[in-house]
Amino acid sequence: MAKAPRKEAAAALASDASVRVRFLSPRIVRDHNGEVEQSFEAGKVYTLSEASARRWIIRGAAEIVIEEAPASPAPSPAPAPAEKDGKPADAGTDKDTKPRAAGERA
Repeated sequence: MAKAPRKEAAAALASDASVRVRFLSPRIVRDHNGEVEQSFEAGKVYTLSEASARRWIIRGAAEIVIEEAPASPAPSPAPAPAEKDGKPADAGTDKDTKPRAAGERA
């Protein structure tokens, strides 16, 4: 029963020509003469053909790397009001900004 999630993951692979996978353990592929043909490091991400990725996922040696959209950067703060003669734009206005009682004039 432990293999079911891996088979489901392998079945969920898209039909793209290549798939990105992360190896969970180091693996070495040898040719018929025992020579190292290919090696994969644990934790490293590789782009493989769909068939090769499926093989490693079913064996439990790799997992699909799902690309997530990069997080949006935090919005920048609003710019300060423009200065006029070295003073902030709202400095020195004639209007009093204190709250007034109903019916009171400035």
